[in-house]
Amino acid sequence: LMLSELQVFTRLEACVQQGGAQQLLVKEAEMINSIGEVLLEAYVDLRVTDADAKLAQVAWDSINKLMPLVLWFFAQEYQIGVCVEPFLTEFFVKVKSFVKGSHAKDMEMAPCHAVCLDEVRPILMQTLQLIIQRIAYPTWFRHLDPDYEDDEQHVAFMEFRKSLAKIYKRIFLVDEQLGFQFVQASCSQLTQNLQAVQPMEVDAVLFLFKEAGEIAKQLDQHLQAKGPLAGAFLQLTDCEALVNADHGVVQLALMEIYVRYGKLLALHPELFPRYGQRVLQALVSRGIRSSNPHVVSRACFMFGRFLKLVKAQAATLLTQIHEALQDLLVVQ
Repeated sequence: LMLSELQVFTRLEACVQQGGAQQLLVKEAEMINSIGEVLLEAYVDLRVTDADAKLAQVAWDSINKLMPLVLWFFAQEYQIGVCVEPFLTEFFVKVKSFVKGSHAKDMEMAPCHAVCLDEVRPILMQTLQLIIQRIAYPTWFRHLDPDYEDDEQHVAFMEFRKSLAKIYKRIFLVDEQLGFQFVQASCSQLTQNLQAVQPMEVDAVLFLFKEAGEIAKQLDQHLQAKGPLAGAFLQLTDCEALVNADHGVVQLALMEIYVRYGKLLALHPELFPRYGQRVLQALVSRGIRSSNPHVVSRACFMFGRFLKLVKAQAATLLTQIHEALQDLLVVQ
């Protein structure tokens, strides 16, 4: 009632729309984050007490009204978006327990208020769309600098990226079907519009696709059944321009994909002649023979891991593999 009567959200929105310098936007984002944390705590308390469910509904409505502002700040450049990450992380840690039909193990009594998955889904989808933008490495990130891990700004961004990955996993836990649909759509758009996508954006899609493989329950069974992730892997591998991309960061991301999903080619041997051989060729030509020492080192390691997954299928290619690597095996 207080929030409604004082038109708090209207005033906050007007404040944001005025824009301003980065320092001002950072302060505004921090304020929005603090308001979100208070509202979230209020909703969590109200829904598990003997209080009137109407009060819990007011708290939930307030969170819903604040969320567009949170996501607006989250969509801004890294230095601003990171300011609302704490609230988003806490929200997605708890949101699964808010949905009707879920049962939190640590709750002593049934909540007096719950929300439908359809109410939460728009927030999930908007957040997924922003995560794929925010998780992309910024232009200032120095991948080839061996000392970047000692730089405060670089370390801070990597921590931010880890937090985004955790939010991404939480969304999967709330609505796995939506997560799979998002992955499929992202991979499809990437392969269809590759020329218009920047390398760091390509890496972001591939990174989230790899993460999906870690989130999926019983991945081997998923691949055996040719689930959504299996289809996306084949689509990516079938994109010749992507597999042969001349960019170190993209190739490093692809190597992770090959090893994460390579078991599919062992579970379905009929796929190996087309997709397995393409992966092996890419690991050699774009990886082991790369001019980037970091890519070469990683490719040698991942090449062995991939071969281990498909050793039965790759056995007939041992002679060809040896010939392809023979000049590199000569000790000089």
